[in-house]
Amino acid sequence: MMADFSKLAKANLETAEGKQYNAAVAAEAPQKLAWFVEQCSSAAGDEPASFDLLMSVQGDGIVLMTFC
Repeated sequence: MMADFSKLAKANLETAEGKQYNAAVAAEAPQKLAWFVEQCSSAAGDEPASFDLLMSVQGDGIVLMTFC
């Protein structure tokens, strides 16, 4: 299941809308996603800097699901 989400996310990043969305998320991520990053980093154990964070987000920005 996570592999499917990862493939879909990578494909979405290749579109013009995906690139625009990625830039917006990158600008806001440090402050708004700090809690998620901390949780995934802790779960990564020996390699805290190595993890993927996948999120399902509604059009209004509400996070529906997270995976790390």
